[in-house]
Amino acid sequence: MSVIAMGQSASNPTRRTSPAGESDSERALRVIATYIPSEALAAYLALIGILVPAAGTPSGQVFAVKLLALGASLALAVGLVFLGFTPGANDDQLTVRRKRAQLIGFAVVALLAYSLATPGGPWDGSVLGVALTVWGAAIVLLLAPLLPVIAGRWGLRP
Repeated sequence: MSVIAMGQSASNPTRRTSPAGESDSERALRVIATYIPSEALAAYLALIGILVPAAGTPSGQVFAVKLLALGASLALAVGLVFLGFTPGANDDQLTVRRKRAQLIGFAVVALLAYSLATPGGPWDGSVLGVALTVWGAAIVLLLAPLLPVIAGRWGLRP
């Protein structure tokens, strides 16, 4: 789903977002999908596709352009947290800041993991003989069920 969905979910912990008659497996997939920063990820992929220079460009310049795309996407993810999260009527300023910081952390960690799993991104090379994209995919698979659990424990209601 999106960073906006994360913020909306955390905005009102008592609001019911499950459709009537939703099965446990459908709920699990919906909750996991909530923590995919889809808007920022789409922007990242589009920027990589648009901005990466043609073959023959020095590798340092290509790397800089890829980092620029990632940085712009991270900035978008942070901005979307501010758009999607509405403080509750009973939230004091400290609670609002804490919730926003947690949501920003979720969005940044997830986007970095997805960027690591994406071929053609700024991350090149291997660790222990395994390509970084494979490590990124493993991290994404670990984060998918973990982020909603952490959000629930922190009172952000996945």
